[in-house]
Amino acid sequence: MNGPKVSIIVPVYKTEQFLKECIDSILSQTFTDFELILVDDCSPDYCPQMCEEYGKQDKRIKVIHNKTNQGLIKTRQVGLSYSSGDYIQFVDSDDWIESKMIERLYSKASSESCDIVCCDLIRFEGKKLSHSLPFDTRGRGKIEIITNLIEDNLPGFLCNKFFRRSLFDNIVWPDYALREDVVTSIQLFLNAEKFGYEYSLLYRYRYNENSISSNNKKRYRSINEIYENYQKIDSILKNRQDYDLYKASIEKTLKKFTTLDRFKIFYYIKRFFMAFVPHGLIVMYRYYACYSIKKFISLFVPYGIIIVYGRLKVKRGINAND
Repeated sequence: MNGPKVSIIVPVYKTEQFLKECIDSILSQTFTDFELILVDDCSPDYCPQMCEEYGKQDKRIKVIHNKTNQGLIKTRQVGLSYSSGDYIQFVDSDDWIESKMIERLYSKASSESCDIVCCDLIRFEGKKLSHSLPFDTRGRGKIEIITNLIEDNLPGFLCNKFFRRSLFDNIVWPDYALREDVVTSIQLFLNAEKFGYEYSLLYRYRYNENSISSNNKKRYRSINEIYENYQKIDSILKNRQDYDLYKASIEKTLKKFTTLDRFKIFYYIKRFFMAFVPHGLIVMYRYYACYSIKKFISLFVPYGIIIVYGRLKVKRGINAND
């Protein structure tokens, strides 16, 4: 008996309020020759039970429960290891997809012998439409696509891309969860020969403001993890004979990020000025600290010193009058 043509992999963790909408959007696809692999990553809410209930309703559904919490990267690998489809589609458990998404992507891939077919993604913040994220590969060769992925000029999400299964053979998975999609996507494009593009908003991405990338308390660790993932990309590309084609882009991108030690300095400077600096300057700090230490020093520090000096001068005048 032949396996399904498509494997749809959904890592599941703490998305109880969105999971039904996600699964229902997959089960309502006009293309039906697929398997749905739900991988529960030890979710502490009702998600494991919901997965089991869906598994009993539809024989196309496989439910996998991780024995320990593995995180998104490992959970995707688990789902991939249980998959048997010719093509792979990832869907995040708090997102949903249009009813004709798999049909249109598979049709493009099979009729044009594409290794990867991309579609556009539209972002939501709650129920509010935010903006669309196109991934137009038309007229672009492999080198241009990869350099744009490195420089973040094209969205590196896995979920708006439809992959031939064999592309995953021998790829190196990233170590950290931030920008992990970029590390994986670049390798898959390196392995691919032909790309397709479906000019449609087929994937609905829900922005999570509580995610690690949106949490300022974890900002310094987050920047360091992004840096390490780009270092991983650099080490992968260095093993290729065509590394020089990508060298400038990876060096440019690495300059945006730095090691955790420098961000510790930023952190202590910020804490010192926090009591004196207006909110607008804190926003400026958050923006520039990510990209350039020169901009940080030239814009944030001088203003901070002036404000601190002004406050101390006023305080001294008050004490003198006493």
